[in-house]
Amino acid sequence: MNNAPTTERFVQAVPIDVSNLEAATAFWTAVTGGTFEASLNSNCRESVLRCGTYLMLRQVSEEAPAKKPVHVDIPVPNVSHALNSVRSLGGHKVGRSTCGEHDRVFCLDPDGNDFCLVAA
Repeated sequence: MNNAPTTERFVQAVPIDVSNLEAATAFWTAVTGGTFEASLNSNCRESVLRCGTYLMLRQVSEEAPAKKPVHVDIPVPNVSHALNSVRSLGGHKVGRSTCGEHDRVFCLDPDGNDFCLVAA
C-alpha cells in the first residue's frame, strides 16, 4: 500500500477554440442544451452544464498558435435524433463505434472540434 499524498486532479473547464463565436454558441447551445453567457472577455462564452462540466467557447484566429481541437462526449437519449440535429446545425458524422456498452457516434462541429454523441 502506497502512503504517498494523492496527486489526483480534476478538469475544471473545457475550452473550445472556435473561429466564429456566434455560430459556435448557437451550435454548442443546441447540442448540449446548455446556456452560454458572455464572460468578462468579449471573445468568450461560458456555460456550466447540468452535469457540472464547465465549457468555454473562445474565439481565436486560424493562425493562433494555441488553437487546438478538443473531444467532448455528450450523452443523449437518442443518438439518431441528436445526429440529425448536429447535421442541421452544420456539424457532421465522421464515424461510429459500438465498442463498449454504449453506442457512440463520432462527430465534428463546424470548427473541426470532435465530439461523441453517446447513447445514455
